[in-house]
Amino acid sequence: MSVRVDTQHLSGFVGENEYKALAPQVKLAHEMLHSGTGLGNDFIGWVDLPTNYDKEEFARIKEAAKRIQSDSQVFIVIGIGGSYLARAQPLSF
Repeated sequence: MSVRVDTQHLSGFVGENEYKALAPQVKLAHEMLHSGTGLGNDFIGWVDLPTNYDKEEFARIKEAAKRIQSDSQVFIVIGIGGSYLARAQPLSF
């Protein structure tokens, strides 16, 4: 997958020289991320999503979702900004 950055609206804020100055750091960060050698490398399972994931776990999640939809009237999600650490709890009345 490739990413293209459109900088047309940044020209008044970030100069070409600033982009060039950051390029080595960005390249190093990219290499560390994809090689799994940087700090926090045990939290980079998202890097190769959506092509590489636990399909059996996904099937279990879909089954649980069906069960929750049939058993619950309200579903409350308490999370921390999209982190995988978020928790959800179905409620039955």
